[in-house]
Amino acid sequence: MGKSFFKKSKFILFCLFLLMFSRKHYAQFIDTLAIENIIVADSLFDKKDYKNAILFYKKTEKRSFFPKNEIYEMISLSHYYLSEKDSALKYMVKSIDSGKHYWTENLLKGDKITLTILSHDTTEIYLQHLESNTNKFLNSHEHVIYKKLSDSLVVRKQLDQKYRTIGKKKTRKEWKKQKDIDYENKLFLSSIIKKINSWPGYKEVGREGESACYLFTQHSEDSIFQKKCLYLMHPAALVNNMNPSHYGYLLDRHLLITKGYQVFGTQIEMVKKGDKSIAQLKKNNLFNRRYAKTLRSYFTMPPLQFYLDQMTEMNNSNFFFN
Repeated sequence: MGKSFFKKSKFILFCLFLLMFSRKHYAQFIDTLAIENIIVADSLFDKKDYKNAILFYKKTEKRSFFPKNEIYEMISLSHYYLSEKDSALKYMVKSIDSGKHYWTENLLKGDKITLTILSHDTTEIYLQHLESNTNKFLNSHEHVIYKKLSDSLVVRKQLDQKYRTIGKKKTRKEWKKQKDIDYENKLFLSSIIKKINSWPGYKEVGREGESACYLFTQHSEDSIFQKKCLYLMHPAALVNNMNPSHYGYLLDRHLLITKGYQVFGTQIEMVKKGDKSIAQLKKNNLFNRRYAKTLRSYFTMPPLQFYLDQMTEMNNSNFFFN
């Protein structure tokens, strides 16, 4: 018992040491202290030290950098494994209130732990709320605030991808047409932002509309405009009103242009090796691989190597859009 307590205390002190003396080169737009806190929290969770994990998740939540539903869900799961049913339910409800939803109805039905936690609510109100969140997400186009804008964005998104298939070489004329489309889309998005004074998320323009807005920003090649959009996107990502990965992709594109590094590991280039093109990180300049692993996990991105392998496969089958 004494040795176990000593080992646990030693680990926590080591984690605190990492927090105090983490690298001082802070990347713009990311909260390194929040990342360090959540790395410690996840390590404690993996070691089944749920009580101390909760402390670090709560520290992370106060920093307001990671999507809140993800943090609340980890706190809920920690309480669940401690057999603290009321607290597990409390934080699962906070996760749902912060926008927790599923990408398919089957994922909802298959999440046995969440359903077990919610079963302690005899009214079933929160399960209904979670089902409603999922339904509104899956059918977001039917629930949008700005229907006409949403319809226009869906059409403009098709134009955004018109000449962007890799494997098909663009002529100078086609490239000029695409640049003109990108510029018009940027102006259209600027007018939307001016109108609603926030990032056009799921509630405002639906999934397809939000995806279009992200693409228009990504392809604008205007770092000042991208920076403005990043400031608007982050609050939307916090409450799950947009695809959180879009924040990561745009941030990497912006940082690579303005600072020469990326933090999520989304920006790639294809390198010829033998008779095959292999995806690797552009400029091979990742700010911190440990940070990238955590950021990708909480902003709904697959593991880095899986992503690179996927990009390699898609590129070699000429099925990739950029």
